[in-house]
Amino acid sequence: MIHLIYVSDFSRELNQQDFDDILAVSTKNNYEQDITGFLVVNGQNFFQVLEGSKKHVFTLLEAIRRDPRHQNLRVIISEIIEKRDYPNWSMGFVCNWDNDLSDDLKSVLTQYGKTQEFKLSHGKGLRGLLQGLG
Repeated sequence: MIHLIYVSDFSRELNQQDFDDILAVSTKNNYEQDITGFLVVNGQNFFQVLEGSKKHVFTLLEAIRRDPRHQNLRVIISEIIEKRDYPNWSMGFVCNWDNDLSDDLKSVLTQYGKTQEFKLSHGKGLRGLLQGLG
């Protein structure tokens, strides 16, 4: 089983209906593929945590790369795990306009949204910050 976090940029302005559509389809598909995790929206970036079998997570990641709402997808961390961080969430959702994010997390996400290459320490640090959302 793997834990993967990626960031991508919005390819266009998105509205509430776009997010509702993403959540509806993702919740169903993730449940069927035994993928857990959540989506965080900050500024013009998607950050998503995906947990599940390597095959299912990477198949999903390729589908996300082809999704016209995403561009410039970068993997922050991908690592083997024994236990899921979010076993009960087929698709959680948090966004900055609901003030659901701490100032520390917003700051890190804003910085990572501009970053093109990541070190392992970036991913481990972000994973720790995101665990507070679960």
